[in-house]
Amino acid sequence: MPGDESGRAGSADGRQGGPSRRALLVGAGVGALAGCLSLGESPQFRTFERRVREQGIRVKRVAEDHRRWILEYYPERLAGAAFHEELETVATVYAETVPTPSESGSHRSLKGILFDDRKNRVGVYEIAAEWARARRDGSLSRDEYVGRVRETVTK
Repeated sequence: MPGDESGRAGSADGRQGGPSRRALLVGAGVGALAGCLSLGESPQFRTFERRVREQGIRVKRVAEDHRRWILEYYPERLAGAAFHEELETVATVYAETVPTPSESGSHRSLKGILFDDRKNRVGVYEIAAEWARARRDGSLSRDEYVGRVRETVTK
């Protein structure tokens, strides 16, 4: 606008500055909506969710955010061989379905959250996507992969 030393153009109604508040809010709303629509929509995530359920994991909730997948479930046992077998089942399904960097460069991990039958949170673990990819491509043995996953479990 002539005489404006800020270098910013004025709007048609004479106000100074960049985009209007309305334009910013509309843009933010569209961006938020787009982000919500993408949650849980990747084909790898849908396959992971389906396969975990098919393996008999008692799923409470699954979610996909921008950097990780979250699996909340009720393990059959909270210790011992049965617990480790179930943990290995989840880890194996994740290794088979984790997105490649070209499919999702921002995907970083699977977070498992464990609940008892009274719906109390009793444990958590996290599997790095790079471990899962290494297991899938054969550069990490099954034992080493499962061992790394077990080390992340906290109760």
